[in-house]
Amino acid sequence: MDGRLLLQVSHQRLAALDGEPASCDSLRVLAWSLGLRGCRPAEIADFTGVDALSIRTLMAGGPIWCSRLQLIRAEAACEAWGVDPNRVLWANTASARLSA
Repeated sequence: MDGRLLLQVSHQRLAALDGEPASCDSLRVLAWSLGLRGCRPAEIADFTGVDALSIRTLMAGGPIWCSRLQLIRAEAACEAWGVDPNRVLWANTASARLSA
């Protein structure tokens, strides 16, 4: 999702997205992509709306609860940092299929 489109989403839709579960694997991959670009865990936490301890847990492979809004925010942060979130997520999906 284009980061600018996020600004046009209504408050009600944002609240709904914040309560809708999302793939933590996708959020983990996006967070790692940001980290590899030089983004600190505290910055990733700010960008995604996930607290810093949970981001560290997530990036270490641990389980956390992830929302669609957090995933969208991570996608927007990736775009801002020059990472193509679709390419990152597609590569992760492709490698998961090869592993299965």
